[in-house]
Amino acid sequence: MNFNIEAQPIYLIAGAVGALLPDIDEPKSYLGNKTKSTSFFINIFFGHRGITHSILALLILQPLLLLFFMINNINLDILYFFNSGYLSHLLTDLFTKGGIPLLYPNEKRYKIPVFKTGGFLERIFRYVLYYMFFGFIKF
Repeated sequence: MNFNIEAQPIYLIAGAVGALLPDIDEPKSYLGNKTKSTSFFINIFFGHRGITHSILALLILQPLLLLFFMINNINLDILYFFNSGYLSHLLTDLFTKGGIPLLYPNEKRYKIPVFKTGGFLERIFRYVLYYMFFGFIKF
């Protein structure tokens, strides 16, 4: 991929939106707080760390986003950063004790319980991912 250096802010925004989107199912999250009614209904029907924390969510989102981007002639490279953010969120939550239903609608929660949600190690891991992501964009 050949990323336009002048487009970096939009790539960062796309990555941030992707990283925040899985928690739209939690009304108290940053994005959930900004989209109260949407967050409320997703939480009622699927709960926190339900469908939005699964591969199925990406499989539903991708064709819709791709179509939207193509119709509006938006740079498709932006989706790469959105997906990177989304997947980094899933990866981080995979390492929590609660795990995630990666293969939703199969309710089995996949986990490699290394972190406590919001704990010190989770924050360190998250920051390492951020620095890797930002370093990739810089070069």
